Parts: sequence; C-alpha cells; structure tokens
Amino acid sequence: AAAAFSSFLVNAMAGGGLLVDGLGMDKSFDRLPVKIGTTAALLIGMLIAMLALKTEFNPVTTILIAQAATLLAVPECAVLLLLLANDRSVMGEMKNGPVVNGIAGIGFLVLCWMIWNTIGSIQAKFAALGAGG
Repeated sequence: AAAAFSSFLVNAMAGGGLLVDGLGMDKSFDRLPVKIGTTAALLIGMLIAMLALKTEFNPVTTILIAQAATLLAVPECAVLLLLLANDRSVMGEMKNGPVVNGIAGIGFLVLCWMIWNTIGSIQAKFAALGAGG
C-alpha cells in the first residue's frame, strides 16, 4: 500500500508541475503554484473515486476507462514530444538529428504495436463486463 501511495503522490506532483508550467507559472516544486496544481490533481482524483463509490460504479470499469484514456494519450504525447524535439526555435542546436529521429520512429512504431495489442484485450474486458462477467 505504501508503494501505491508514494506513486500516487509523485504522479500528482509531476502532474501539478506540468500543469503550472503549461500555464506559464513558476514551476519550482517548492513554490505555491506547483503545490496548488498538485492539490488540484489529488482533488480531481479523489472526486472521481468518490463519484465511482457513490454511484456504485464498477471499479474494474473505472480502471478500464483509465487504461483506454492512456492508450489515446500516450501516442499523442509521443508525437508532440517528437515535434518539439525537432523544432529549432524550441531546441536550438540540440534539435534532433536523423539518427535520433530514426530511433524515435522505431520506438513510436513499437508503441503503436503495443497499443494495438492492448486494445483487443481492453475490448474483451469491456465486453465481459457488459455481459455480466
């Protein structure tokens, strides 16, 4: 339980830091904006969990929805990261070269293959839930 709790907090801190950085605020972890962003991430997670409990929503379905959302978000993040890494106005002289882009392309194809294989598994789990299993 302690490992899950610490991961939960670290992920909320990372999310809070990314949120305030994306909003152009001070992204130092010891400053108030990141603490507010982290608290917001924790509160959103708590509200979703409370809603799931209050409505007697199947927790397995909640986990499957989170998995499905991850399958959509991860490739988008990979593409955006690759685009940023190739933007000279962002990266300057550290812009990706052809070798790094080739490796990133292979990694992206592996990612897509993994997602494709996972989609069938998630669909089967949703179907089993719908059938009462």
